[in-house]
Amino acid sequence: MRATRPLTPESASASGATGRTRRPRGTVAAIALALALVVTGSPLAANAAKPTSPPSGGGGGTTAELAIPKAMAAAGDSISIATNHSLACTVFGGCASASWTTGSNTSVDSHFLRLKDYNSRLATRNAAFSGATMASLNGQFASILAGGYRPGYVTVLIGANDLCGTSLTDTATFRTQFQTAMTNLYVTSPGSSVLVASIPDLKRLHDLLRTNTSALSAWDRYDVCPLMLTAGIDQTPVIQRQAEFNQVLREVCASFVSAATPNRCRFDGGAVFNTDFIASDVSTVDYFHPSAAGQKKLSTIAWAASFWPAR
Repeated sequence: MRATRPLTPESASASGATGRTRRPRGTVAAIALALALVVTGSPLAANAAKPTSPPSGGGGGTTAELAIPKAMAAAGDSISIATNHSLACTVFGGCASASWTTGSNTSVDSHFLRLKDYNSRLATRNAAFSGATMASLNGQFASILAGGYRPGYVTVLIGANDLCGTSLTDTATFRTQFQTAMTNLYVTSPGSSVLVASIPDLKRLHDLLRTNTSALSAWDRYDVCPLMLTAGIDQTPVIQRQAEFNQVLREVCASFVSAATPNRCRFDGGAVFNTDFIASDVSTVDYFHPSAAGQKKLSTIAWAASFWPAR
């Protein structure tokens, strides 16, 4: 997601980290989420290294053994490059280091760092960018796969900007764009396993901060998600369209699952959408993007829906 007028440029890649405390094998991430996770996805056969401990069933009971990948990647919008997570980020750069998916900041505990516990040579690419809509996903995948890069694990968090522009993306168009991008990804990299995150609840963000004068001022000043956050606007079309988009993400992801590829694609079951973010999880730069704490919570929630939730 983004403010229509971005505050600063961001980096689109994350490097490795040092000094990280290695978590015990088999530690279960504790999350209070009352939801059923949809079990979809594909074995990480390509670009996979043998895990150092027996792999656990992923995100909802699959018995398929999923090896730790040699390479991962992220596609999406500004959330996945941690835009505006702090004032220091907007002034000095370094946004992507706090990304929930590929970040190197140990305080966030990204999916990259969690997997790196088991493969110290894990490679990563992040093609997400500020303002990205579903129309850009196919190009992001092409960028990720350039030069023969074949990620065993890919995270996708995209769709908020299809709700936050000056008009709403048509649902049928959104479906076609997602279907096309996923099809092309698997044509080139059939061994990739994709975690598709639901779009964060924009109405929940509004309700959380609607009495915060600083948030109201920032939303107005930066023209943040005007179809949802403009004072007095009818939010019903956005709420309905977001529900349709999340259903599209679920259905298209499931369409790539078969008996032969039971874990090719996994939708998070609405976990990100249903996350109970609190005020401290939201950036005080634009009162829209996740703060560093929000990125950490997002990482934890999405990890619980991933292929290795018990790690």
